[in-house]
Amino acid sequence: MAKSWRKKADTEWSRIIRQVGHCEMCGKSRVKLHAHHIIDRNSFYYRHDLTNGLCLCAGCHTMNKWSWHKDRTACLKWLRKERPGVWKWFKGNTVVEDKQVGNRQVKVYKAISRKRNWTDEDKFYELKEII
Repeated sequence: MAKSWRKKADTEWSRIIRQVGHCEMCGKSRVKLHAHHIIDRNSFYYRHDLTNGLCLCAGCHTMNKWSWHKDRTACLKWLRKERPGVWKWFKGNTVVEDKQVGNRQVKVYKAISRKRNWTDEDKFYELKEII
């Protein structure tokens, strides 16, 4: 039962994010749009937070070499420059860890774990009320 509510909440979240009507990175509008989670959707606390979403075209989401799923570092730089409010939210809900990848040091952002105090059903109805 809980899974069906999560699926409905996922669908509502995605629909609301895509209502922007164009790719927030490149501006394309006559393409299929995707809803992208800035903090991974596996972090259930942030999964349906509307601040955690960007409306992107397929290229900016997954296809291009500088897309969110291929070059997160470049995309986070874009987020910091172009969406300072969302960047501030992101920084407030993640912790930075330095990690060694090959011969270079990289920053890894991990979501701050927060206890969920609502059910999937509650979250679905919360999203419905926003409309």
